[in-house]
Amino acid sequence: MKHDCRPDHYAEHAGRAAGAVAVALLLAAGCSNAETRSAADAGATNGAQKPEGSARRILYESVIDDQSEVMLINEDGTGLTRLTDDPGYDGMPSWTPGGDVLFVSDRGAGPGQRGDVYLIRADGSDLRRITTDGAGYGFPKLSPDSQWIGFDAARGGDVAQVWVMRADGTGVRQIAPSEVNEGYVSWAADSRALVYDSFRDGPPEIYRGSIENGEVVRLTSLEAHIGDPRLSPDGSLLTFESGRDGNSEIYVTNADGSDPQRLTDNPGDDRASAISPDNLRIVFSSDRGGEREAFELWVMDRDGSNLSKLTESGTSNLYATFEPRGRDSRIVFTSERDGNSEIYRMNADGSGLTRLTNNPAEESLPYCSPDGSRIVFSSDRDNTRQLYLMDIDGGNEVRLTNNDYDNNSPAWSPDGSEIAFSSGGNATPSNLFTIRPDGSNERQVTNRDGYNFLSPTWSPDGRRLGAEGGRLGETLQTEWGEAGRTQIWTFNADGSDAVQLTQLDAYNGYPAWSPTGSHIIFDSTLEGWADILSVSVADQSVANLTNDPRANEFAAWSPDGSEIAFVADRDGNNEIYVMDANGDNQIRLTNHHAGDSGPTWCTR
Repeated sequence: MKHDCRPDHYAEHAGRAAGAVAVALLLAAGCSNAETRSAADAGATNGAQKPEGSARRILYESVIDDQSEVMLINEDGTGLTRLTDDPGYDGMPSWTPGGDVLFVSDRGAGPGQRGDVYLIRADGSDLRRITTDGAGYGFPKLSPDSQWIGFDAARGGDVAQVWVMRADGTGVRQIAPSEVNEGYVSWAADSRALVYDSFRDGPPEIYRGSIENGEVVRLTSLEAHIGDPRLSPDGSLLTFESGRDGNSEIYVTNADGSDPQRLTDNPGDDRASAISPDNLRIVFSSDRGGEREAFELWVMDRDGSNLSKLTESGTSNLYATFEPRGRDSRIVFTSERDGNSEIYRMNADGSGLTRLTNNPAEESLPYCSPDGSRIVFSSDRDNTRQLYLMDIDGGNEVRLTNNDYDNNSPAWSPDGSEIAFSSGGNATPSNLFTIRPDGSNERQVTNRDGYNFLSPTWSPDGRRLGAEGGRLGETLQTEWGEAGRTQIWTFNADGSDAVQLTQLDAYNGYPAWSPTGSHIIFDSTLEGWADILSVSVADQSVANLTNDPRANEFAAWSPDGSEIAFVADRDGNNEIYVMDANGDNQIRLTNHHAGDSGPTWCTR
């Protein structure tokens, strides 16, 4: 049987509640004494690919045959998978932004050593050890920007404290030292602060501590047993357990601790909750209806309704967390949040925001290379709009085009050998061109007399191009003013075999070909406002995906075709949203008073 790695820490939390809760928590924790790879690599790689249309997965710790192991289960209760199988303690798992798994294990611990931090892929392969000092790490979590691991540990002291280290296990430093137990860390979406529970003001409460300057802000004032805080991936909500009403129940508040709402009401003990990436569901552990030492996993809607039980193991199942949204990709977009249009990168759940460009010119319409290593974009930094390339981290900028026209809407071919773009202006119609990433072999693709063609998109096999196109001088009034009466077209990659896919009396533009090749999504003013529509390449049937009387535009497919990123002004200004491929589950990712636009997906 495993023994406890931090009994005093758990006992102090649990001791504020009923004595039976203390026993249950200690038994359920199952912690003990607790191959080198940087966890930052986990932000840039992913494990087993999630099958399209499969259920969302949940990661957790479970006691199996008197030993704690790391497990996966689908949100609908199917697909139970054991990731670890070792006589030592394996537990306290957490997802990385890239879809790998961090956990604590005492496997291979030497005399006097306790748990270390390990990394494993979500298919159970490629086990790597991050730390080797056996310092008794607790609840390690990789920051949204994949640069830091937050954790709690005593590290030679008498009480657990909050620490951070680099993703490779180096550079360990303490955050806001105190003389009381603190722990169960959760990252803020901007990777600049940790949320955790602490006894620093007497009864346990939840605090936010800056990893930059150590400033600590108290978030709750419930004056009762409280613990296991977890921020939602987008940083807007906070969930935790509290015994303020006599036993441990699940609560949710705003990220600043305001507006607390009790979600569960049961004589059993509910604990260790986590919010799904879309903020709609919560998973937690509970001993309701069973032995007090047996905690099963349950899921419910964010308001506490639609409760269902996931596990029936009769043992302890704890520290569950939902699989990150878009774990194999990131989103690159433009924003005016720093005064002018610059290019930014974020995780597909809205966390880990990073600015990539810094130029007084206007940057626009970025597009990632198929391998996710480079970005092509348009900029007016040299009077006319030219195309530029840079690395995914914003380095090594080079100019790609050099002409007297405006060059826009670049799109990388699926094999990475060419970049398509539109070019025109100065009384010259806009047409489609292609160019190699080294600037060579520029060639014109379209040349249809009396027509403009813009915004190219490649078919997934690279044989055809899609674009918006319309007759010169044909315009109509839209909600944002006069626009061209354009349609969606496809061509062979050399410009031959032109096919007009749509026949809609509207502006139809910014097409994006689906990864399956079956559909093209695009902006359209067909309903009198801008919506995201989808047209079948086979039969030209059209469906409205957003159907919302506000501007919805700049749609882009995720690499696996399961999601679509787009821009909408539903909250007073343009923000980045994502939705399922059929238009369901529309979720806002960004929240800033400045405009965000032009999203594109990047594989990690």
